[in-house]
Amino acid sequence: MGGVDLYFYRLSTGKYEKKNLLYFDKILDFSYSHDGSQFVFSAVKEGLNDIFIHNIVSGTNEQITRDIADDFNPRFIQGSDAIIFSSNRINDTLMFSRKTLQETSLNFDLFIYDFKNRSKMLTRLSEWKYVDKHNPFQIKDYTYTYLNNLNGIQNRYLAEFDSTISYVDTVTHYRYFTKSYPLTNYS
Repeated sequence: MGGVDLYFYRLSTGKYEKKNLLYFDKILDFSYSHDGSQFVFSAVKEGLNDIFIHNIVSGTNEQITRDIADDFNPRFIQGSDAIIFSSNRINDTLMFSRKTLQETSLNFDLFIYDFKNRSKMLTRLSEWKYVDKHNPFQIKDYTYTYLNNLNGIQNRYLAEFDSTISYVDTVTHYRYFTKSYPLTNYS
């Protein structure tokens, strides 16, 4: 039939229930929402990997990204109102496009998607260029850990995401920034 088989273990009956996620070639990573009603996953579909949300009750999928960029390690954060993930995209706007490889970077950065408001603008958690960041995990609001190869070896970092007022005209404009600290220093 095609697709990926998904198995649920029902505690009430002690039996497995099989569901088929059609049209996917492979699921690379996934994470449940805080209430367990859905999960976010990175999957290969039509030769490209993107971010999707699966609603467990309805059995439906919502595609979050649809472009040439590679998207990995999605995790629900902020009470499942947002999703953090690693990607080699170069811009912070979601565009459903499958253009050439010129739209991607050689390195992976961390991005936050506003799932609650379905915003097309991503927030980039960036400090260093030419460094891969992946496997993000939320510690508390606006504080994350991730793996980074800044010194050529994978180390765990702690990132604090914050903002400051940039300028005020008719509205207040904010500048967002990230401060990262190494938690490990393997050499």
